[in-house]
Amino acid sequence: MRVASSSRKQIQTISKAAEEKRVFPWKPLLELAKWVVDQPVTAATEEAAPEAEDRDPGWTWTRSEIASLLASGFNEAAMRAVVR
Repeated sequence: MRVASSSRKQIQTISKAAEEKRVFPWKPLLELAKWVVDQPVTAATEEAAPEAEDRDPGWTWTRSEIASLLASGFNEAAMRAVVR
């Protein structure tokens, strides 16, 4: 699924930025996350053709990336709150 793969790659790029402690706006990320969550989990699942090996089979992988990024953001915010 091309859109799911593209969305997951965008989330991975943001995750990498977060790991590098780079500042980024959360609003666009949250808007993308909401849009992804609004998609049916198995929407337009396609057979993996040889030329499509990098395509996600649905939205599960993208949702997992979003959950990891949000958890990381929440943990970072919690740590800053505890330190202060």
